Amino acid sequence: MIGSIGVIFNTFDLSGTLDKVGARTNVIKSGPLKDMASPFKPMDDNERAVMQGMVNEYYARFKGIVQSNRKLDDTTLAAVSDGRVFTGLRAVELHLADQAGSLRDAIQVAQDLSHSPGARVVLYKRPYGYSGSIYAHSQEEPPQAKVTEFNLIPPKTFLPMGFYYLWNP
Repeated sequence: MIGSIGVIFNTFDLSGTLDKVGARTNVIKSGPLKDMASPFKPMDDNERAVMQGMVNEYYARFKGIVQSNRKLDDTTLAAVSDGRVFTGLRAVELHLADQAGSLRDAIQVAQDLSHSPGARVVLYKRPYGYSGSIYAHSQEEPPQAKVTEFNLIPPKTFLPMGFYYLWNP
């Protein structure tokens, strides 16, 4: 699968829930937008405008990178950049990908393009089997040869189940 050319910023408004249980937040901040998109209060029009501006900026940059690197005309770019995903074969037809294949194929192409037949794959694994999304699992066995595994969290560390995010703009 490939695609999802778009930008999303998701936040929650839990203020109604807090009201129901009699909880309130008290914020001391250095500027009017410091707690922008806080889940503990409704987003006002000014905050929404700032967030929408950021999303639009990231989206324009993302589309520009895709357009210049994939050599897409404006019409094709508009048709493929509405956030949807495409199968690998459809992505090849739309010139979003050069070819479709498996993870093993991608590793081989990377080795060939880099003229590094002995290059090793570094596989970062999340503990407890969480793979990030339903799309991250494959029936194909992961490559066994030349693989270095890093467990990022010590085995005796307990993490509750849930989603963990890292944002780096």
